[in-house]
Amino acid sequence: MPHAYPRVKKMASNSRRSSGAGSSRRSTNGMRERASIQYRDGEMTNAHRHFLQSLMSKRIMTKREAKKTASDSHRLYNEESSGEGPLFTEFVQTINAKLESLGFKIGMSKVEHDGSEWVGFANTSSTGGGDVIQKASGLGLAELEFFRTCLQQMVTEENNGVASSSALLAKLNTLQRKMTGKAAQDLLVSLTKDHWFFEISRGHYCMGPRCFIELLPFLPEIVGESIEECRLCSNRVVMGDRCLGCDTKLHTYCIVQLSRRGQVKCPQCHEEWEGEIPTLE
Repeated sequence: MPHAYPRVKKMASNSRRSSGAGSSRRSTNGMRERASIQYRDGEMTNAHRHFLQSLMSKRIMTKREAKKTASDSHRLYNEESSGEGPLFTEFVQTINAKLESLGFKIGMSKVEHDGSEWVGFANTSSTGGGDVIQKASGLGLAELEFFRTCLQQMVTEENNGVASSSALLAKLNTLQRKMTGKAAQDLLVSLTKDHWFFEISRGHYCMGPRCFIELLPFLPEIVGESIEECRLCSNRVVMGDRCLGCDTKLHTYCIVQLSRRGQVKCPQCHEEWEGEIPTLE
C-alpha cells in the first residue's frame, strides 16, 4: 500500500481587517512577533505550511524558485523572510524536523551536467531501490524495469552519465517484461518532463534532479554496482572527469569550482589537474 502523503494543516486566512488603522498595525506587529518567536523555536508557521504545499504539488523546483516561494510565503503571512542564504536552509530544516517521523523530507541537490541546484519532496520510508522508484514515480512493472535499465546504462564508466535513446531502446529485447519501442520513447519523454531525466542534447539523456534527490542513496542497489564518491564534495559522482595522475573522479562542476579559485589541484594526490578544464553551460 503506497505511503500516504503528510497532511498539511489548512492555513488560516490573513485577510481579516481590523476596524482601525492602529488596531491593524498592532495586529500585524503581533503576527510578525509571534512568527519570529515560532521560527526561532523551530515551530512550523503558516509560511512553512504554504511553502510545503507548493513543493508537494510540484515535487521539484530549482533552488532559486524555492527561495522565491519561501519569500512569497512569508510575505503572504506577514512573517520574516527566510528566502536567502542560511535562513532558507534553516527554514527547510524546520519543515524536515516535522516530516521525518512521517517518512518524508525536503531534499536539496545539484545536477551533474550543469551544476544547477534543485529542491524536491522525497519519500524516506522506502525499503529499497525498486520500492522508492515505484512510490515516487507510480510507474508500472514494465516501465520500472525500463527505468532501471536506463539508469544502469547511464552510470557505466564508458557512458559517463549519458546514454543515447538508440542505446536505451536497444535494451528493450533484454527486458523480462516486454515493452514496445513507441511506449519506451513515450516513457523517456514523460520521465524527462517529470525531471527524472534531462535531455542534454537531442536524443541523449542523463539523470535529472529527482534522481539525485529521491534515488541517490539507492543508486548502487538500483544499478547493481558501486558508485564512487567525489573527493571534493563527498557526494556520489556519475558524470565527471578523472585525474590523470591518480584516477580520482570529480564532478564536472566541482572541477569548475576549483578552477575559479585560481588553480586546479587534485584533492587526492595534490598534483596539478592535467587536461582541459570543463565549462558549464
